[in-house]
Amino acid sequence: MKSLKRFVKQVIYYSGVLLMWRSSLRNGRPLIVYFHEIFEPRNDDVSWCGTRSLLMPVDLFRKILSHLSLHYRIVDLEEAVRSGSSKVAAVTFDDGYRGVYRNAFPILNEMRIPATVFLTTGYLGSSNLLWWDVLAWQLEKLMNVPRGHRVKMGQAVSGTWRSLFTENPRTDAMIESYKWASTTEREELSAILKDLVGVPPSAGERIYLSGAEISEMQTANISFGAHSRTHPIMTWLDPKQLTDELLDSMAAVKMLTGADKCWFSYPDGMFTERELRAVQAAGYIGAVQTFRRPEVTNQFAVPRIVLNVRSTSGGSGRFSRAATTVTLAGMNGTRLRSLLHSLGTLSPTSKP
Repeated sequence: MKSLKRFVKQVIYYSGVLLMWRSSLRNGRPLIVYFHEIFEPRNDDVSWCGTRSLLMPVDLFRKILSHLSLHYRIVDLEEAVRSGSSKVAAVTFDDGYRGVYRNAFPILNEMRIPATVFLTTGYLGSSNLLWWDVLAWQLEKLMNVPRGHRVKMGQAVSGTWRSLFTENPRTDAMIESYKWASTTEREELSAILKDLVGVPPSAGERIYLSGAEISEMQTANISFGAHSRTHPIMTWLDPKQLTDELLDSMAAVKMLTGADKCWFSYPDGMFTERELRAVQAAGYIGAVQTFRRPEVTNQFAVPRIVLNVRSTSGGSGRFSRAATTVTLAGMNGTRLRSLLHSLGTLSPTSKP
């Protein structure tokens, strides 16, 4: 499956078909990209990270920035949004991982590239795991239990999560199911896993940025926004919880940076009209999203493109100009299929 996707991207890049689609895909909008954790494979312990797609090796990160610099004028987020130009790009990071300071910041500083880091403010300076890292750890522990014993353990479990005990589901698929589950279902699974396998310890070293690191980065054209206080999916929250997450994280960013305004980044990119209105009411100047709702494009739902190892590298894990160019054009899986259908090279049920 992965090799087929890489092949399709190569075909699109070298055939010139992308040129016909580029303008319609981004509609003249500036390019806003986002990363998560940047790490040095030889030195950094990232065993705490339950979602490996969040990890970007520092050498690949440098090559991506060099590619962006050749093809776009890179400016800060606010200027990019104001520009309305498809020749302009902005770099952002979600979550506020320490590796952004340790590994990304020296490169950004050297290349004079501005960036915006969205902070999960309740975790700053800590080694505590966010909810999906906890869940990934618990699922891994559960999958190590022999299947026969797991089936017996799951006899009293409701149908929503029974597959955990009768099958070997992928961790990323289970995390995605958890995001869309009801509050009752999430609480049930959390209680079951805590009872059966416990909870993971904190990471061996600090995971998130410190106040001192944030202050130093500010002196080199790095700005900061809010990514909520505890990184819940915002649609999970009742009105008071939603307001508290928005106001508390904004207050923390303002206190840390001295700024009188800031942007917001929706955790996991999930939002409805309710969350969009709440962000506006809280006093943010704008908000960025992920891949969840690309059809919604305004100051409080600015589209971004995620850059990770899979979307920017070839089969060897090395930087791929073809894969990166196709990704930057906004050619996600759905659009790849649409393009291939239009060219008559893929049946509607196929998935590249």
